[in-house]
Amino acid sequence: MRASGLEPTSQQASLRERRAAKGPLHKENAAMRSLTLRQIYLYLVSFVALMLLVTGLIRSVMAVADFFMPNDYYIPGPAEVYARFRGPDGKDTVPKEVIEQQTEFEQERAKAQRNAGAYNELKRGLAYVVVALPVWLYHWRKVQFDSRGQGSQAIPTEEVPPSGSSS
Repeated sequence: MRASGLEPTSQQASLRERRAAKGPLHKENAAMRSLTLRQIYLYLVSFVALMLLVTGLIRSVMAVADFFMPNDYYIPGPAEVYARFRGPDGKDTVPKEVIEQQTEFEQERAKAQRNAGAYNELKRGLAYVVVALPVWLYHWRKVQFDSRGQGSQAIPTEEVPPSGSSS
């Protein structure tokens, strides 16, 4: 038996040791538990907006790169166009000049489609940036404002004496 009721038991001592060993981690867990629903919302929206912003910037840079270093997509050559205009007996059904014109036309059309695709991709990327940037800035500023402790406190105001009272 214990001599006095103030002596800690071995179980109480080991519990204190475990709590002391947790130290900073225990404090971090307490900080995580103190997040409000509003803060979670702000962090979540900030994260999503930041990811959209990064995605828009990447898409925009890739689209600009496509203008200067285009991918070589399928462009029909003269042999393919020539084969389409051959009859079933293997004879030419149209003159060679028409086939050359058709080949040039299809090659130009493929280049124009490639440029139009890069232009559309640039528009999409910039749309991501234009939409995500203000959303991210707004919500991230709210997070920064709240993290300084100013978001949850009332703004102090000076007391103004009522008019007509003399001091």
